[in-house]
Amino acid sequence: MASKPTVALVPGAWHTPVHFDILISFLDAEGYPTVSKQLPSVDTATPATTTSEGDSQFIIDQVLTPLLDDGKDVVLVAHSYGGCPAGAAANGLSKGERTAAGKKGGIIGLIWIAAYIAPSNVSVYTLASMYEASGKVKDWIEHDTPSAGYNIPKTIKMKEVFYNDIPDAIANVAIEEVKKISVTAVSTGASTPGWANPGYQGRLAYVRTALDNAITAFAQDDMMQRSGVTWDVHAFNTSHSPFLSQPQALAQTIHTLAKAWS
Repeated sequence: MASKPTVALVPGAWHTPVHFDILISFLDAEGYPTVSKQLPSVDTATPATTTSEGDSQFIIDQVLTPLLDDGKDVVLVAHSYGGCPAGAAANGLSKGERTAAGKKGGIIGLIWIAAYIAPSNVSVYTLASMYEASGKVKDWIEHDTPSAGYNIPKTIKMKEVFYNDIPDAIANVAIEEVKKISVTAVSTGASTPGWANPGYQGRLAYVRTALDNAITAFAQDDMMQRSGVTWDVHAFNTSHSPFLSQPQALAQTIHTLAKAWS
């Protein structure tokens, strides 16, 4: 039997691979190898020089290249901010493109979980501002360390914004793991996104989170429409974090898509 593709999970802003632990346990049970690494922009010591493009290059160098060089097929999964650098990282690495170039392995599909669909050189801050009536990012983001180059969600708002459908016992653990992020990273765009390439058409899926207080369902729908490509939409009646509120169902969705794309 052919081996299953590796699921590469890219966290969003302020989040780390620890937040995917429950989801990973269900993917493990289905026999999927997984890889997830903390983005350089999260809890960085050099926020002023840490960009979204730098996060993208990290995904290429530290997550994707070792897998592809080993001939692995990969399902690239991105959450929230992670959609911006992951989209750029996927450019040119689709299975079809690599096969045509005589290379083994490749990304067989992209799954965005309530993630930003960022055009070339458009920052997450710009996209977030588009969907605010005031033209500003929501007041749940704490700009308490601007001189140091970081921001972080207000602690009293995290449950409401990220984990509003999650039991307190699980949400409180997740909140403890939230880290600061470089303002530069969320204010800069990454290069040309791979999801626009022909090699990914028919291999794009979007997990739409209807109860999302971080990136509203309207914003998710609008970004999909503006992208100019077709996304296979999987509706989750959850908060911004279905990997915590419905991890088994999310793992099953990833399994279904990976099987179809394989």
